Amino acid sequence: MGKKLLFTYVCIIVLYCCNSAYAADDIQCTIYAKKAVEQNEENKKKGCNLSGPMWNSNYEYHAKWCLNVPLNAADNGTVARAKMLMDCKADPKCTMQLDTIVELKEIKVIDEADGSGNAEPYLWPVYFKIDITSLAGGNPIGKWVYAPGGSHGNIGNDWDAGDIIPIKWNIGMWNTFVRSGLLSKKNQMVGVIVVLLEEDDVPSSSSISSEKYPKYVNKIVERLKKGIEDAIKSAFGPKGDGSGFSGMPLASKIEAQIQEEMKDALSEPWWTWLGTPLVPAFINIDDFIGAGVFMWTWEDLEKNPHKEFSKAWNDATGSEDGDFTLYGNVRAKTVCK
Repeated sequence: MGKKLLFTYVCIIVLYCCNSAYAADDIQCTIYAKKAVEQNEENKKKGCNLSGPMWNSNYEYHAKWCLNVPLNAADNGTVARAKMLMDCKADPKCTMQLDTIVELKEIKVIDEADGSGNAEPYLWPVYFKIDITSLAGGNPIGKWVYAPGGSHGNIGNDWDAGDIIPIKWNIGMWNTFVRSGLLSKKNQMVGVIVVLLEEDDVPSSSSISSEKYPKYVNKIVERLKKGIEDAIKSAFGPKGDGSGFSGMPLASKIEAQIQEEMKDALSEPWWTWLGTPLVPAFINIDDFIGAGVFMWTWEDLEKNPHKEFSKAWNDATGSEDGDFTLYGNVRAKTVCK
């Protein structure tokens, strides 16, 4: 395939340099760019693994290239891709999957709200995916749920207004995959649930690591499982067509259900949710700054493989201690394994 690809590029360059045909116009290049994107989607679907400048799903890239070359060079590009797709023999054992990296990158301190002191925030992340593995039952930890830890000081201490807190890769990054099967790309997804807290006197650092965070993870897993189960029951309802009782797509139903489960959890008194018994008023319990739920479907990430996201927490959103903004991104690539 490499020699054919090289030969194709040489032909296109020769045509470009030596042919005096006029450059294509906007209408012709619109058709060319749409076809180029369709051909690359077929390349990915078949698992051909064809690569290079000709093979991408960036419509603007193809349209711009077309406008700057002779018309027959663009036509030959379309023909070349078609021939290479015909020559491609997809591996019958190939399984399509979406390789994904979810990254919590940094937190900006707008106002630490500690007067003369500095902020000591810590992060509770729980990453998850919904695909064939999340429907298989059993213990989800390590399979479709990743809980990297939530100890005091896990993003550093003594932060002041204006500081940018870098989130270490060991808690801020999850490299995973979504594997095809049973559910469609519209209904398979990856996500992360994040809670930001401020360290005070209670609970102790040791109990946070050994007891509080694990209990929190278990509670989130139960919420996720319930959200998935309820969404699937509703979406496939009596008709079994995926439209659901309300006509809402499965992915949207799962997202709405998880958001609702999280809202219910966070509406409980914070000290109860944290798993800390009621303490006297003079003891300073760790403060709740904010929570966020981020989710992306396979279909969405295939169209937009690099997405930025953020979440702001302040008095208006219910923060008990300061004003912070979280920044992150998700990157994805469809591959054949």
